[in-house]
Amino acid sequence: MADLWTLFLACAVIILYVWWKKTSRDSSLPPGPPTIPFLGNLLSVSPDTMLENFQTYRKKYGDVFSFLNLSVILSSGEFWKEQRTLSLNALREFGFGKRSMESKILEEVDVFVHEVQSTNGQPFNMQVLITVCVSNIMCSINFGERFEHNDKYFTSLIKTINENLNNGNMMFLASILPFLRYVPGDPLKIRKALKNVDVVEEYLLKIISDHKESFDENNVRDFIDVYLKKMKSEESNPNTTFDDAQLIKLLGDLFVAGTETTSTALRWFAVFMIRNPEVQEKMRKEINDVIGNTRYPTINDRPNLPYTEAVLHEVLRIGCIVPLSVPHGLKTDLKYKEFIIPKDVILIPNLYFVLFDPGVFEDPEVFRPQRFLDDEGKLINTDKVLTFSVGRRVCLGESLARMELFLFTSSMVQRFKILPADPKQIPPLKGVLGVTYGPKDVLLKATSV
Repeated sequence: MADLWTLFLACAVIILYVWWKKTSRDSSLPPGPPTIPFLGNLLSVSPDTMLENFQTYRKKYGDVFSFLNLSVILSSGEFWKEQRTLSLNALREFGFGKRSMESKILEEVDVFVHEVQSTNGQPFNMQVLITVCVSNIMCSINFGERFEHNDKYFTSLIKTINENLNNGNMMFLASILPFLRYVPGDPLKIRKALKNVDVVEEYLLKIISDHKESFDENNVRDFIDVYLKKMKSEESNPNTTFDDAQLIKLLGDLFVAGTETTSTALRWFAVFMIRNPEVQEKMRKEINDVIGNTRYPTINDRPNLPYTEAVLHEVLRIGCIVPLSVPHGLKTDLKYKEFIIPKDVILIPNLYFVLFDPGVFEDPEVFRPQRFLDDEGKLINTDKVLTFSVGRRVCLGESLARMELFLFTSSMVQRFKILPADPKQIPPLKGVLGVTYGPKDVLLKATSV
C-alpha cells in the first residue's frame, strides 16, 4: 500500500512539474507579461481590453511577445491545403469575386434600399437587415438559393448565428478551459452557444441531404454540389479528408466569414458616417456628380470615385474588423533575433498593430479618408490596409467583400442621409471584440435625399 501511495505522489509531482513548466516562460522565448504558476498568461487577457493590452505589451516587450497556456486548434498542413484548394476553385467557379457576382449583390442592394425606405426615416437597427442581405449572397453561392426577408426560419437562424458571434470570446475561453461549459446556471452562455451550433448544423445537414437526393454530377449547381462531386471521386480513397463532417464545417466557416466580415464593415461605415457628416456629404456629392441618382453605382464606377474608395479604406482601417488574424502553426523552430520560437507554437498576427501604427498612419486614431489620396486626388497607400490579412492564409472572400462594401455603401449614401436616432447620443468608437471587432448595437435613421 505504501508503495502505491509513493507511486501516486511521484506521478502527481511529475504531472505538476510538467504543468508548471508549460506555464513558465523559457528564456529562449520572446518576452511577455508575467505568468502565474499553472495558469500561465490566462489572466493577462481580458476580451474587453485585449486590443489595448496588446498595444501596451507591444510598447513594453516589442513587436513579438509571447503568451503561455493559450491552446488553439486549427487546420494545417496537407489537410488544410486540400480543403482550401477545393474551396477556392469551387468559389471561383461560381463567380466568387468576379464581375458575374455583381448582379447577385445588386439584387440584395435593391432589397436593402427598399427595406430602409420602408422605415420612413424612423429609427431602426440595421444589423439583422444587413446580415440577411449579405448572407443571401453567400447562400446563392453555397446553396444555390436566396431567402426572403420575411422567412421567419431563416431570420431566426441568422439571429442564432449572431448570438454565437457576439459570444465569441466566451467560446474561445471555453476552448481553453473546457470545464467552463459545466458551470451551473450557464452564466457564460456556453451551453446555449453549443445548442445554437447544433441548430445550425442540423439546418446544414438538411440542405446537404436535399442536395444528395437531387445531385447530378453533370449539372453542378453550387458549392455543395462541387464538394459532393469531390466526395464521390474519393470514395475509393481510405485516407480521404472529404466527408459530410468537413463539408458542414466548411459551409459554416464560409457562411459566417462571408457574412460577418462584410456586415460588420457596413455597420462601422454607418457609425463613421454619423460621426463624420462632412465626409458623408462629400462622398454623396462625388457619387451624384459621377453617377447621378437614377441608377445604382456599379463596379465600373469604382475608378471614377476615388474619394468614395478612400472613405471605404479608412473604414476598413480604423474599423479593424479582424484585429487578430488567422493563427499560424510553426512546422520548424524559428529564430527571431536572439530568441528561438519552437515548432508547433501558434503565431497570431496582430493586424491592429499595423492599422494603428503611427509610423505607418499619421494620427491613426483620427478618421481621415484624405490619407489615401494624393494632391491630385488619386488613391495611394491602399496596400497598407491589411484588413484581410496577408500571405497564404489571406481571406478567401476579400474580393467579394470589397465588391459588397462598395456597392452597398455607395448606394446607401446615394439615396439616404445617415443620421443618429438621437442627436444627443452619437454612436461610440469603442467596439466589441467577438469573432470580429464590431460596433455596439446602434440605432440610426435614414432619410431620403
